[in-house]
Amino acid sequence: MYALIGILKKPADMDTATFRKWWLEEHAMGARLLPKLRQYVVYPLVQGFDPAKGQPDGAPSSDGVAFLWFDTEEDLRAAFASATGRSDIEHGVQAPIEYQLFCTDAEIVIPLEQPR
Repeated sequence: MYALIGILKKPADMDTATFRKWWLEEHAMGARLLPKLRQYVVYPLVQGFDPAKGQPDGAPSSDGVAFLWFDTEEDLRAAFASATGRSDIEHGVQAPIEYQLFCTDAEIVIPLEQPR
């Protein structure tokens, strides 16, 4: 599998409800139509994590994370070269949202130790 991972941050003057409405009701509805998209998972973030305290604390540094899974890099390239993909990109760049985008071809599942 090949994934596009996006970390999204809303502008300071946009409230969380407005951001989530744009992301989940507008942008995601277009992105889910990408050709050859195998899975699309979004995580709206609700809290940061303070490692010194070892617990959730404060506002998150970003507002959401999205994972878009394709079978191959070629499928991802074809999806965003399509009319649907170009429209999704245009919709995203017109919004005042900051993005960090990454790709990966690996999903490494770390086995958990069995309880004793």
